Amino acid sequence: MDPANQPQVSRAGRLMTARIIWGAMLMGQIMFLAIIVLVIWANARPEQRLDDDLRRILLYAGVGMLVSGVLVGYLLRSKIAAPGSDGLIDGGRYFTGNILLWAMMEGASLFGLVMMMLDQKAWPFLGIVIVAMAVQAINFPTGNGMK
Repeated sequence: MDPANQPQVSRAGRLMTARIIWGAMLMGQIMFLAIIVLVIWANARPEQRLDDDLRRILLYAGVGMLVSGVLVGYLLRSKIAAPGSDGLIDGGRYFTGNILLWAMMEGASLFGLVMMMLDQKAWPFLGIVIVAMAVQAINFPTGNGMK
């Protein structure tokens, strides 16, 4: 498609779209947590829990996923959404950089939620979920520095 023929999206429109996606991603995780606690755990059988060795391995994997996701997510966002010569960030780059960071955090959060569901108890996997969702929450798209 010819870039000259593409519709131009306003700053406010792009920012509103980013905020809707940000909210939808967080809401999906909150709803999954509610379903786990209120529906799945309410009907679970205790004999189906994870054994200690498997729980420890999955916890290490989840923490590794979270730490690498934070590092790679912020690195990608800083590289993609780097300010131009005028000191402002292109709207498309701002949007893309934030989406990548949020996706990294959503992946770690969903991994933690699935492990909670399988283990039939909140801790230690809820810690991964809380940190991932907190990183998403503090990265609300304000549009600061965006063209």
